[in-house]
Amino acid sequence: MNSAARIYGFVFILLIGLLAGCSGSKKVTAGPENIKVSQPRIFAPNFKKALYKADMKVYGRELSGLMLFKKSKGSTRVAFISEFGLKYFDLEVPANDTAAVTFHYLIDLMNRKPVMKMLEISFGMLFLHYPEN
Repeated sequence: MNSAARIYGFVFILLIGLLAGCSGSKKVTAGPENIKVSQPRIFAPNFKKALYKADMKVYGRELSGLMLFKKSKGSTRVAFISEFGLKYFDLEVPANDTAAVTFHYLIDLMNRKPVMKMLEISFGMLFLHYPEN
């Protein structure tokens, strides 16, 4: 009798849990129609240069320093230097999405295909241009 009461109690608790956990479907309503969607931007459209403190981990080594972004007519130049003046990398991201990233300098630690590909993808996404509505 004791084991039967436990089974019935377990089934009762299971049913209560199922009934309490189920709820009716909620009606989803559309939002306002006149919403203007704009391109997400990290930098202002008219920025000329920017300086950030940055940290990067490459092959277990911690690199920290300053990252300089400088915009020209056809591209954006990115340089990562230590606070003592050692240059880690210097690359150029083109304004159009079809051209490849140009590497002007890479320190020996970073002069490897996987690191170059990661830098190319990361900075390419940072300066990606979305089509307007």
